[in-house]
Amino acid sequence: MTKIGILNASLELLFVLLILMLFPIRGVLVCKLAIVYIVVQFALGRYRDKSLLLWDEIRLLILSHTVFFVIGLLLFPINLVNVLLFGLMTFIYFCFAVLCNRYTRIIFRKYFKKNTVIIGAGKTAKSLGTVCEGNRFALTDVKAYINCNNSNFFRDINQTIVLTGENVKPLSELEKIIEEENIELVFLAIPEMGKHDMKLIRYTDNLVIWHK
Repeated sequence: MTKIGILNASLELLFVLLILMLFPIRGVLVCKLAIVYIVVQFALGRYRDKSLLLWDEIRLLILSHTVFFVIGLLLFPINLVNVLLFGLMTFIYFCFAVLCNRYTRIIFRKYFKKNTVIIGAGKTAKSLGTVCEGNRFALTDVKAYINCNNSNFFRDINQTIVLTGENVKPLSELEKIIEEENIELVFLAIPEMGKHDMKLIRYTDNLVIWHK
């Protein structure tokens, strides 16, 4: 779980408890529902901070809150009133989670953004870089693009290079950049790279494969 994930989980848990107090729910059931909510969000990876786009996050939010609704409803006697009340409660949680995810990333971006390297310098890398640098929802700060052409390390990598400039570095400088820039996230933006080559660069747990 990331730092922004911890913040969102804490805010959502407080909001869940607040709304439960406003609804006609008391006693042990309050604790059970709060636990179910947080466990479901954790289980579906809500707080791992893997989404670059708000719409990707919303799809995950829809899934996680649907699962919460189904599981949570089992704790009530099944009747129309309970279904409607719990449905309304779940919808309120969903709306808050959407707002929380968006605005905590925007407000606290300066503190939670991750130093990022993109492996690749072709069209896919350019598209990914546009998302990372132009989308305020993405908590990424691109420090360098890695040109893998003319490298003896990989097989059959011969991208059409479209990115140029001082932030495009050769593969030989990758480890140096990771250390000097305190890189937290590495994107692989070379769709034509084979499985053999991909395995060679999986020395980081924060490697993310990007295909446009």
